[in-house]
Amino acid sequence: MAETTKNLSVEVRKLIRVLQRECDTGGKLISEGKLLTDALLKLNHGQVEVIQVRMNIIHRHQEILEAERLQIARNVAILSGLMNERDTAIPPLSRLMKQLSQPEAKRLGTIREDIIKTNTELKAMNERNRALIQNAIEYIRYTMQYLSNAALQPAKYGINPNALIKPVFYLDQRC
Repeated sequence: MAETTKNLSVEVRKLIRVLQRECDTGGKLISEGKLLTDALLKLNHGQVEVIQVRMNIIHRHQEILEAERLQIARNVAILSGLMNERDTAIPPLSRLMKQLSQPEAKRLGTIREDIIKTNTELKAMNERNRALIQNAIEYIRYTMQYLSNAALQPAKYGINPNALIKPVFYLDQRC
């Protein structure tokens, strides 16, 4: 029993460290997202691409941490008696916290709240950036349509304005 408690404490400390790293990684994503918003507003396409590469690297790191967290959370759930070796569904952190000592549960609760706050902020920022990108796409479509329409109009200079001739060239409107 003492060995199980010791192992549980070790696994809980691992879980706390991984969750903290995930929270820190989320903070990095927020920082990069703010830079992305600024680059989108300034129409700095080169900077947008660089930021997106950095965000993809951070996101891959986040996925690795998530896999690690799930394994550790599974170990904690098994050691605390919430699940057995054959179960596949890992209980949520709120349920795990009920099986832990007060200090461990409090620390996990604090990190959980930080992660929820970070997640909420990331979702809001993603929506803002999605709207900015959608507006840019619509502006580009409008501009291309305007330019295409202007290019498709027959040239009227140097001819009888009453006579209409077909334009010499056409732009592919699918561009």
